[in-house]
Amino acid sequence: MKSQPCRSISGIDYTQSLLFKTWLKEHPWLAIYIVMGVFVFAAGYLSHVMDRKASSPLCYRDFEDNGYTVLDRFWLMIVTFQTSMIAFVSNIV
Repeated sequence: MKSQPCRSISGIDYTQSLLFKTWLKEHPWLAIYIVMGVFVFAAGYLSHVMDRKASSPLCYRDFEDNGYTVLDRFWLMIVTFQTSMIAFVSNIV
């Protein structure tokens, strides 16, 4: 469904894409932190769920729990993500 543009007095169409691009230009670091937070949460929880599923009795692996909690997974994702970004940026420069 397309959004209806709002007309201002000057005649500029304020669509949602224009407002989003304006917000990104004004707050680039906040956008990076939000994207990183969503990525850390999603990847950390996904790795926790996949490892929990892999160590269930239906699989032919060892049945011992590795001891990682969800918060440990989040921390490992933060460290991994920042380390890989530093390596990526250092290869560019």
